[in-house]
Amino acid sequence: MNMDNITEFGYRTEPEKIKKRKLEGIKSNFKYFYDHNSFYRRYCETIHEYGIGDEISPEDIKTYEDLYKIPLLPSDFFKELSARGLENYIITDNIKANIFFTTSGTTGTQTKYLFDENSLKLINEENIFTCKEILNVKEGDKVIFLAPPPERSRSGLVQGAYRMFQGIVKDNIYFLYEESIEKESSKILEELMKKIKKEPGDKIHLYGPPFVYYEIAKELEEKNKIIDTGGKCMITGGWKRWKGGEIPREELYNLIAERFNIEKKDVRDGLGLTDIFMWCPECEYHKKHIPLGIHVSIRDPENFNIPVESGEEGLLAFMSPYIKSYPPFVVTGDIGVETTSVEEFCECGRTGNTIEHKRRARGTLPRGCALVLEELIKRMENEEKI
Repeated sequence: MNMDNITEFGYRTEPEKIKKRKLEGIKSNFKYFYDHNSFYRRYCETIHEYGIGDEISPEDIKTYEDLYKIPLLPSDFFKELSARGLENYIITDNIKANIFFTTSGTTGTQTKYLFDENSLKLINEENIFTCKEILNVKEGDKVIFLAPPPERSRSGLVQGAYRMFQGIVKDNIYFLYEESIEKESSKILEELMKKIKKEPGDKIHLYGPPFVYYEIAKELEEKNKIIDTGGKCMITGGWKRWKGGEIPREELYNLIAERFNIEKKDVRDGLGLTDIFMWCPECEYHKKHIPLGIHVSIRDPENFNIPVESGEEGLLAFMSPYIKSYPPFVVTGDIGVETTSVEEFCECGRTGNTIEHKRRARGTLPRGCALVLEELIKRMENEEKI
């Protein structure tokens, strides 16, 4: 896929053109991994041997609908390989993948994802394009991270966003928690705003997890104060409170809008797809938009080879045309629903899929997949000994 033409496929493009772009990109990448990634090639063969998937090769992918046939790796594969220190097993032959990022590790051991420079460049181009198109972040704006700086965190949540925003606002990025602090978060934010807001029309966007917004907004509410940022409040990460329990979404949206003096439509949640290092931000109608090059589907939790109908709940699955270091054809452990299909336009007028994340799925790897993973590890270990 020629990434130089990415702007030709804006979010107002006709659905058929978007589908054609996805087909070309995903089909090409499937062939690449089938031919060059030993782990994935064996996976495609082994799932057929174990009777938990069809025997699929690149020659079987001819239409957009055929993309649903591409064998998906359970995200738990990445987690299990990381836990055993075997994450290199899944890396493509002759690819120098020496950059890694991690999940937040909220459910246990952090999962490590390894990348090469070129894959990250292509990913970042699409993330920048999505951020500009959906969130209207522009050069000259400023961004404050309500999160640690990238040198103190390897999480995809921080690293991916930093690369994305740096590609738009350059060096106009600031961090609330630059140093260890004793003051209240709201006080630090007030002082930082005074430092960087030079003109009345300056747009300063905030980016961070729900619990930090909740803490700051509650502090401002108790003091009966407002911080006027003039930009958007972008949310990312899980909705658990730092002391347990769910943060009520509507309550937080209303609280943020009131305390940061913005309209509710400018409070935007985003779903971070760590498995493929992408971000799905909300539009003004609070629908989470999938980056245009990414293929999304919702899969039957009992058999993730089977996609469910649009509007039905199931496991979120993603395929990327950009990553070359590891196979980016992943079914996650998250339950979600497709709220706008690839054939439709969102209420905001944009095309492409939108999704809603519901919850984490229960259970672990299906028995058949666990057996396949063990078989693949055994084969890779035997090869190392030769």
